[in-house]
Amino acid sequence: MSLFDTISNIGIAPENSIPNRYIKITNRVSLLISAFILMAASGAVLYFGFTPTVLLTLSFVLVPLLALGLNYLGFSNISRVFLSISICLACLVLSLFDKMHFIVIEEAQFYEFRVFMLGASILPFILFSLTEKKLWILSLSFNLSLLLLHDTIHNLFNLGYFQLGLKNPEYPFQNFVFASSFSILVGCTYFLKRSFEKY
Repeated sequence: MSLFDTISNIGIAPENSIPNRYIKITNRVSLLISAFILMAASGAVLYFGFTPTVLLTLSFVLVPLLALGLNYLGFSNISRVFLSISICLACLVLSLFDKMHFIVIEEAQFYEFRVFMLGASILPFILFSLTEKKLWILSLSFNLSLLLLHDTIHNLFNLGYFQLGLKNPEYPFQNFVFASSFSILVGCTYFLKRSFEKY
């Protein structure tokens, strides 16, 4: 058995069951996300050097791997909720941290982390069956809240778009753009998942 297979099977029960399938998916997704963060952080090192934000990003490589530990301990539901929301939460923390340590603030800093948050919004549909309604709705609602409250949270830390001297009067409209994109992405993913499960 390969190392990848061994890690994929962490926390699964002896019998072959639907919960085992989702535990295995969670283990594999946590590895993929960790590898992606490592790739993104390595690219950031080459482009920006070892800035405080890049170093924090490198430390976040370990965050998705906590799901493996939770599965090992038998907390598969907590593991999946954690993995579903951790990327959006990490992006928000990185966004705030990045602006606390900025030299020159740029418009892109108010968009790039939200794009990652948007992509992470489909994780609940990957990690949960639609029959586990409470768990995927909880995870999805948390991620949507962070996405919609992005500017409000930044304003609380005096790191808001206008507070940092940026002046595009159309910027607030971006909240509508991200909310609409979230709705389209989540709606399409939901119906795709529903068709797979019905099949």
